[in-house]
Amino acid sequence: MMIHWPTRDADLLKENLEALLKAQQQGIIREIGVSNFSLGTLEIARGMGVNVAANEIGYNLMSRGIEKEVLPYCRKHKIGIFAYSPLMQGILTGKYQKLLDIPPMRRRTVHFSNMGNPECKHGGPGADAEVEAFLKGLRAISEQTGISCSTLSLAWVCHQEGVACVIAGCRSVEQLRENVASIGTKISAETLKALTDLSQPVFDKIGEYLDWYRGSANPRVW
Repeated sequence: MMIHWPTRDADLLKENLEALLKAQQQGIIREIGVSNFSLGTLEIARGMGVNVAANEIGYNLMSRGIEKEVLPYCRKHKIGIFAYSPLMQGILTGKYQKLLDIPPMRRRTVHFSNMGNPECKHGGPGADAEVEAFLKGLRAISEQTGISCSTLSLAWVCHQEGVACVIAGCRSVEQLRENVASIGTKISAETLKALTDLSQPVFDKIGEYLDWYRGSANPRVW
């Protein structure tokens, strides 16, 4: 059983975790998981003796903020990362040629400027130029390797140390099959490095934001 988003009320969070501990002790649940937890909330759980089995958190080529602190912490304490949104809501599938082709609802994260997009609430400058260059480069690597952008993006997440599970959505059987195929797709170390290097400018610009929708304005991940 997992806590989805951590409350900002530390006392209430402790009560929630205590309830999960009791359920585990009673044999109602086997493992305790969390979602969108950063070091502050993970340390609260650890201090209470909660053996967190998994931390479900957003992670993909465009959103590598967990690499700063969360991923190393989870590796150290043997907490499996359940990476959600590995395709960044379809943005990493290669189907969008220009940023303006991406629907406004999907351009409301910290990766994109809030100028001219009423759906944006983060109030930051975004990284439009870096994202556009990255997406262009991703398509180029796809053409060079003959591997789809979706498969490259999913396989990259799967290859990251500490990732125990990748949660990928789909809208068709064809997309589901492609997602499954990415697990067994062999990608060279050179290609993996090329993808990491290609995404670095976006990572450098965005930094360690873990709440993609609020940015630094009252983030829900702490």
